[in-house]
Amino acid sequence: MCYFQLRKPIPPSLLADLEKFTLTSAEFKTLVSAKEDSRLQHVYMDNGKIRFNYFTLKPHGDVIIEITSQISSQDQNNYFKLSTGQGIVSPTPPAGARSCVNIYDIDVWLNNSNKQPDAALRIRPSRWPNFPNPHPFQINQADGSIAPGFVFEIGVSNETMPTLSHADVARYFLPNTGIRFWIGVKVWKHDNGHRWWVGSASRDFVAGTWQNTYTLHIHPLFPIVQSHNRLVSLPVPGQVINIPVNDLVHPLPLPVGCPALFTVDLELLRQIIEESD
Repeated sequence: MCYFQLRKPIPPSLLADLEKFTLTSAEFKTLVSAKEDSRLQHVYMDNGKIRFNYFTLKPHGDVIIEITSQISSQDQNNYFKLSTGQGIVSPTPPAGARSCVNIYDIDVWLNNSNKQPDAALRIRPSRWPNFPNPHPFQINQADGSIAPGFVFEIGVSNETMPTLSHADVARYFLPNTGIRFWIGVKVWKHDNGHRWWVGSASRDFVAGTWQNTYTLHIHPLFPIVQSHNRLVSLPVPGQVINIPVNDLVHPLPLPVGCPALFTVDLELLRQIIEESD
């Protein structure tokens, strides 16, 4: 990375060659010891690709921190581990949070490639009483740990609605991913008023067996349309998405003190998006 270190333009031919390689989080950490220097130059990984001085658009990181903070504050016994593929860290615990959010990089194996969701939630066996060995959960082939049961994605003015709500979510529910619930947020930034969409999806459960299909849950205030999505300026008081924790831990029972639902407050998300500029 001598061009980058010397603050010289990287030749397009070298960037093209670099694009041919896809890395795991572990490989990226081995190759890049410092992601940012004193001159604020930045090296980043985006879905397995190395990016130089690549920054996601606001409120991408703000929304990731908000949703992980909300979930963390409800997991009082720390039964779950929150991860992100985006290198986001919350330096200060938001009001009501248990502590500074524990966020770790994660790769998720989606049958033929690794993907870094914006956030993911998986069981933390060391915190569970009498956690079975062997356990009944899918192994994430990207890192050998228990696969996340929940993933979150946000797109800011860089993904069309069909991509975010259909193609991407379908990949998470392929065989052997272990993922059982998904939430997606899309933000369109525009001078005439920012707009947004939020929805969720769950893996189908039929006759006691998890299927390799899913159901997309369309919130009444957020229909899937090609334009004129909901204005960010319009409040959504009392609107939530509930993550069914029973589904995330099935077939195990909920441990003592673990809530049956993790509730995501959409009005708080909306406020974060509105305040981001």
